[in-house]
Amino acid sequence: MSAHAFFAHFSTFARLRRAGEADLPQLRALSERACGEGKHTALDWPELLQGEGAYVLVATECHLVVGVGILAHGYSAAEASLPFLLVSPDVRCRGIGHLLLETLVGRARSEGGAVLYAAVPERADGLARLYAEHGFFDLGSGEWAFGLWNGHQSRSYSDIAVPWHDPVAPEESAAQCLLVAMGALEPAMLLTPRARQVVAQELNSEGADLPVAHAMALAAARRRYVVRIGFQATGALPAPDLADRLIEEPMPGTPEMILGYLARRQICIMRLHLPRLAAETEPRWYLVTGFDGFLFRLHDVTGDSLANRRNVVTAAEMRLALQDCEPDDALILSRVA
Repeated sequence: MSAHAFFAHFSTFARLRRAGEADLPQLRALSERACGEGKHTALDWPELLQGEGAYVLVATECHLVVGVGILAHGYSAAEASLPFLLVSPDVRCRGIGHLLLETLVGRARSEGGAVLYAAVPERADGLARLYAEHGFFDLGSGEWAFGLWNGHQSRSYSDIAVPWHDPVAPEESAAQCLLVAMGALEPAMLLTPRARQVVAQELNSEGADLPVAHAMALAAARRRYVVRIGFQATGALPAPDLADRLIEEPMPGTPEMILGYLARRQICIMRLHLPRLAAETEPRWYLVTGFDGFLFRLHDVTGDSLANRRNVVTAAEMRLALQDCEPDDALILSRVA
């Protein structure tokens, strides 16, 4: 947040609360004034106050409504929107808009949202500046977007930095996922194309007898990583020393249980189908690199490393994806010092 946005809080004594039917006359008067200026379209306030999925927040000074914001969001839905945010012209530049926006952003985040979209009408330059100061990204045509994990993900219970790498083809994703996961836990690990070829050859040579996740676990164990897996296959391990590094354990079934494994020195690899992140119907491999109680941070090796900082799903999305996740499609790596 900019310094202007921070200090603006000290110039207003506005109180925030959810709007009720008693506020209808003032809401109509405030919005009609904005419509007369050509900056907003008319709204059906009674329907908004009574409808599901709409949260109308008002700012009041001396019992007068001086600002209003609307959050449209179904509980646990990935996407939320701010279709309307307005402050009375008489009290602008005093921080009321900042208070409304921060409160609505916090509500969307607490309800499990991942992305917040906002609409800016033509000639509403002040509203555009407000969104820009709070980190919203201008998508063009009056649409702005904000990742609800921005500035919030830093408080994640697990902050594993994924090393930079070039994107790979989908058929190489399993080998690259394993290689990047090992590199995230061990900075000395080489993430070269040759290293990926070696790992891919190991996975292919064992893939005839074992599922891909099992072959990934064996490849990691050979490199002295501890691997937690959710399958009954320890009796088929080719060497006793590998058995010491493979821990047979049922895979947890909820995001809250997975969180227990995302400690400082562990990283989870999962094969998931997440429709919002990938259009294809086939699941793909992801690295789970963080969870802060609301949002999971994921990394997709088939995409650009920098762009994938925005690969975040809600706990509700993850819970749905886990319903179709096979036990053989997940493993957790850790490194023993």
